Amino acid sequence: MSTASLVRRPLALAAAALLAASVLSLSPLFVGAAHASNASNADKVYTGLNQYRSDHAKSPLAQNGFLTRYAEQYATAIGKSSSHNTHQNPPGPLFGNPQDVTVLPARITGGSSSKRPGEAVKLIDGVNADSDYLLDNHNGTPVGWNYMGVGYYTKGSSSYIAVILAKFAGTPPEILSESAPTIAGSAKLGSVLTATPHVTPSNALLTYQWKAGGSPVGSSSSTYSPVFNDLGKKVTVTITASKSGFATVDATTTVSATSASTKAVVKGKITGAAPTVSGSRTVGSALFANVDEWFPGTVAHTFQWYRGSHKITVNGTSPGYTQVPADEGHKITVAVTGTELGFTSLTKKSAAKSKTAAGIIGLTFAPTITGSFVHGQTLTAAVFTWQPAPVTMSWQWKVDGKSVSKATQSTFVIPSSAVGKKVTVVATGKKTGYGTKSMTSAPTPTIG
Repeated sequence: MSTASLVRRPLALAAAALLAASVLSLSPLFVGAAHASNASNADKVYTGLNQYRSDHAKSPLAQNGFLTRYAEQYATAIGKSSSHNTHQNPPGPLFGNPQDVTVLPARITGGSSSKRPGEAVKLIDGVNADSDYLLDNHNGTPVGWNYMGVGYYTKGSSSYIAVILAKFAGTPPEILSESAPTIAGSAKLGSVLTATPHVTPSNALLTYQWKAGGSPVGSSSSTYSPVFNDLGKKVTVTITASKSGFATVDATTTVSATSASTKAVVKGKITGAAPTVSGSRTVGSALFANVDEWFPGTVAHTFQWYRGSHKITVNGTSPGYTQVPADEGHKITVAVTGTELGFTSLTKKSAAKSKTAAGIIGLTFAPTITGSFVHGQTLTAAVFTWQPAPVTMSWQWKVDGKSVSKATQSTFVIPSSAVGKKVTVVATGKKTGYGTKSMTSAPTPTIG
């Protein structure tokens, strides 16, 4: 068996005004499962009382966060007092200047706890004259209630309920509240920290203040990227919320909360792909190191070319490298190192490709022959400079296509055996690290 009692405790307007001026706060009293259970039971009472009004052709009363919080405080106060029949002034302000307000406290003792919300509804909605209050009467005077708040508190075998009915000329303020924001992301240079607010209502206007080591930093948005000066410091963010028509339980129009600190900011990590090498792998040809964009984009790159596993010490630290004869038969690679203030350095090496082959003597022109084309006269062979200079030249004179013994200089005295015949010269160029190349001149006129 359960027993129930209800005491009508109208709250006069003067008392409401006095409470509105109170500096005491409506601090949250319920946490965890107990709070969830009380809130669920309060919702059941709220729904049941509105059903009673509907059964009597009355419009349902809207919930208001401040009235609900106030009712929670009231129900808790009477539950913790020595006598629930003693009027308890809830410790907090009543916002919105209601035109009229009343409080209906009740106690349900014994019986199943799951049935107490229903018994509270029956008790309040029609067991006695207090039903007049629920049906828009206040001390015999018609009142058009338009908002309701229900508080529920359980202690031992008893449940205490407080129902607050209020009439507001306009829309009363709602609760603006905030718990500590959270920060996601790694506290290191190059990363982005993101603040997540925990604010009611969710569409409140928010401002952000990030701090590193307790000192404000530049970002005023929901994200912040640590900078070099933040190294070794912990980061926090303070979010301030405001919303028209909302107020805090302390009667302020803004609320602020600060996150827990991140770990101390550490150096960032440079990231990037290995370089690639372009160009012909032959002696005398230029190779080029190609580096895709590394992170962060401000990374400075240095280069070191390698011949096999050995560093190239001459002209080997630029983005480009021209292969020399010593490179023939070796694989040429390049290592790229990225550095940036506040970041650990990163070195990546290109893949080893084919070996460097001998170069090709280029930009060649056939030799020319000058002189008088008569027996006994001296002919001279000449060539334009072959590339890459210097190229070592050798010669072979021929008469009607046949090599003349010991005629291997750049000059040639025409022998009598050449009369009636034509003379040519073969120029051969040699260079270390390059192939050998030979070219034959045009034949002279017939020797006289």
